[in-house]
Amino acid sequence: MRYSTKQKGNQVIVKIKTARSEPLDGPSLLFFSQKKHRGFFSLERKKERCIIYTGPNAIPIASFLSRPVSGYVFLSLLEQLVSLYADILELGISEDQIIWSFDKVYIHELSNEFQCIYLPFYDRAASVETISDFFYMLMSSVIPANEQCSMFFQQFYYMLQKQGMFNPWMIEETIKRIDPNIVNSIRGKKAVNQDLLGNSVQASPVQPGAFIPSNEWADLPEVMETVDLPVAFAGDSTIPVLNPTLTCIRTGEVRLIDKPVYRIGKEKAAVDFWVKDNTSLSRVHAAIIQTRGKFYIKDMKSTNGTFINGTRIPALTETELAHGQTFTLSNETFEFKL
Repeated sequence: MRYSTKQKGNQVIVKIKTARSEPLDGPSLLFFSQKKHRGFFSLERKKERCIIYTGPNAIPIASFLSRPVSGYVFLSLLEQLVSLYADILELGISEDQIIWSFDKVYIHELSNEFQCIYLPFYDRAASVETISDFFYMLMSSVIPANEQCSMFFQQFYYMLQKQGMFNPWMIEETIKRIDPNIVNSIRGKKAVNQDLLGNSVQASPVQPGAFIPSNEWADLPEVMETVDLPVAFAGDSTIPVLNPTLTCIRTGEVRLIDKPVYRIGKEKAAVDFWVKDNTSLSRVHAAIIQTRGKFYIKDMKSTNGTFINGTRIPALTETELAHGQTFTLSNETFEFKL
């Protein structure tokens, strides 16, 4: 199976070419051909060994997040993903049949609405990315618009760590407490809406019981007047105070790791540790993730890889770092210290 995307006029066109040995999911193809579903590209036509989807003009989420975002946009993106997940449950389709690659999930720049590619095949490979992987990439890639947004993102991220990261029900309840208008505007009360081209689409009604609730409500933030203000987490003793540092061996530069997701790469505006004069690194090459006093290195799907003890670690997989440990991004070596 091969697929390609291109923009033509005011539309994005997705073309999927299938192999004869790949069994098609006939019921799902029929399902998507009969209705347009919010959050997905629309099935335009099916030819022999070729399926064509179309959707409103949009850009990959990776491109969208290459620019700084406000607190409002950040929460809108999270709620869009929660709403999409609810629709997946409602429609009864498998998330394994959706492409969650960060450069293949599209977003409309005005509405922040996701557009996903559905693959109507049985038995997709077990190594495919999941919606949780996509969520983690989204959280790791957001660039705050200002210092207040940065504080807000960090504290929101800490809260998610305590709740098990991708907990859709908890995320939505938190957003409701911060700004209920975001949830109301995205989920709405009507079961049938229109997409960005004016076509009637099927959308799931709000179903609070669709997700497993969390009982740990003591750590949720208080209601804020605006989402651009930081949230206070008072008396949280589960997050230890550490002063970890990262040293670039080539330059001798030492930086304090002062964020729960600390990005390293060659694009100054997109990372926390900017590596100068080394084009072999990717824009956002890797990230150091802090979780309850432990630190992990995570390759962010870089071109030239992340290495520990000479072994390349898998992309999007967290590998724990110990005090004094070194790792290499492409050909640039760093030392991590607590």
